[in-house]
Amino acid sequence: MSLVTAVITTCVRPQYGYEALAAVWAETYREVECLLVDDGGTFDASGIDRDVRVLRSDGRGVAQARNVGLAAARGEFVIFLDDDDVALPHRISTLVDAVTR
Repeated sequence: MSLVTAVITTCVRPQYGYEALAAVWAETYREVECLLVDDGGTFDASGIDRDVRVLRSDGRGVAQARNVGLAAARGEFVIFLDDDDVALPHRISTLVDAVTR
């Protein structure tokens, strides 16, 4: 299975960031690296007991935050999610299947 990096961007809406992470963790595709890029906010990952890397961006907007995540990604494929995106459980597996056929 190919590693997929999920880059989630958030800014001063931590409750949405947690929901977006939970949706990625509920994904049926298991080879997923989660990166949450906090764009000038105060996202606190101390209570999260799952694997996620929290990166910081300096508040220059979602495009810059995505670039920060892309630079840190280790996956063969990258999917970008905003903090208010709640993906269905087969989203990543469907996309990987589509690009690897």
